[in-house]
Amino acid sequence: MSSLGAMDIERLKALIRINIPFDTCSYSNINELYVSILKCITHILNCSYSAFFTFNSSFNYYTPLFLINSDGEKLSLLSYKKEEYIEFVAKNIEIIVFNEKIKSNNFNIEINNSIIFPIYFENECIGVLQAINKKDNVSFNKSDSAFLQILGEYAGIVCKNYALYLQAGERITELQTVISKKTSSIFIAESPVLKDIKKMVEGLYSVSSPILIVGESGTGKEVLAEYIHSKSSRASYPLVKIKCALNNSSLEEELFGKYPNAIEKAWKGTLFIDSITDMPLHIQGKLQTILQQKKFYRNGTAELIPVDIRLITSSNTDIEDLVKKHLFREDLYYRINVLPINLPPLRRRKEDIKALSMYFLEKYSVENQKKFSGFSSSAMKKLQLYSWPNNIRELSNVIECACIREVPPIIKNIDIRNVKDSNIYIDESIESPQLNIMPNKVDRSLKNAVNVFKKQYLEQILKETDWNQTETAKILKVQRTYVSKLIMELGIKRPLKDGY
Repeated sequence: MSSLGAMDIERLKALIRINIPFDTCSYSNINELYVSILKCITHILNCSYSAFFTFNSSFNYYTPLFLINSDGEKLSLLSYKKEEYIEFVAKNIEIIVFNEKIKSNNFNIEINNSIIFPIYFENECIGVLQAINKKDNVSFNKSDSAFLQILGEYAGIVCKNYALYLQAGERITELQTVISKKTSSIFIAESPVLKDIKKMVEGLYSVSSPILIVGESGTGKEVLAEYIHSKSSRASYPLVKIKCALNNSSLEEELFGKYPNAIEKAWKGTLFIDSITDMPLHIQGKLQTILQQKKFYRNGTAELIPVDIRLITSSNTDIEDLVKKHLFREDLYYRINVLPINLPPLRRRKEDIKALSMYFLEKYSVENQKKFSGFSSSAMKKLQLYSWPNNIRELSNVIECACIREVPPIIKNIDIRNVKDSNIYIDESIESPQLNIMPNKVDRSLKNAVNVFKKQYLEQILKETDWNQTETAKILKVQRTYVSKLIMELGIKRPLKDGY
């Protein structure tokens, strides 16, 4: 090693630098690796420019892909014409040197001298590099040729391996999508409200506008997002899920960090952001900019990356209220709320309980290697009368427990744990209450009767929507601001415990 000169050591370091992008998997495509090699060549050979040529199947010959200067800046190409000396190098896997002026068909620069060499793997040419205009009026020499002979073979191995790595990643993504479609696109809808949602979703096949799903925890927002993706024109591409419960730095890195981040993984597919109201304001700002510009900078880089995704978000809180309190960006809210979907709690769509129970029974029967065929009438009645404060997630838990404890062929007993009193069961009178519009026998004027009716009816709808003023306004077919005004005028106050 002591016999090596300073230039030889520098050239050995160049070989190591070329390998770093592959080892760190830091580039999103093979072209970035090509540029890295060009920069290395330009530096180590001390030349003014370098260019990379690849085979263009449209023209059936090699055309320039990049031309960079010694500062690493990409320069404009004049054309994509055929260069005979490039074709010779690619065909014969040989190096040629020009220590005199030559004319280029593709570059708007004067070429005083150049060396052209192949990047190859097992006698297959991957690309051709051209180093142009060695500085200080120095010519390219045999030492340069010997070094490039080694580099061309070595870089060919790196490029081939990197291409295989990216292909493997794409294949894994494809397989994950297939598995996701087979296992995650089941959306059970027996209630009228969910049938309407299902019908609407199936009509959005070619629509890529953002969707906001609002509903209590455990109502199936993620399952609905999966169903929307499976019924869209993007179904053959990935569905990527992000939970905003991650800490701030992890969430930002997951969304915008090094390749492959969530946005890049979801290319041409769907990005589902769960509990978006938990997203910190500074990350909301970045997401808003991305949705507006359809491009973004990966953290720590200066490269602008195009964005092609369908965004679905979910929330279990009233986002409009958070916007008023400046806890959620108003501009982002309007970006994500193009197609809002309200997913009612399970107690408001009892028609789905039986179908969901049978689905979970089949699932957990297989997992526990038991052959259950159904529920006893008393067990099913108990399932349908319970209010399910934790929604489908709780129903799943109860059925799983029953499958473990019970003996086939049917589930006879349902054990709903942590039940302290009977108010967890649905009182049928609550579902369809009778309005008493004449409580005041002193003032029986029409104006008073109308106000009493308004108050009682508005309280009922508010209760049905869990005091969600936006959803209440939709049911009443009025503006949300008018609902707020009525609440104030009629003196309506939300009880400390709403029903269940």
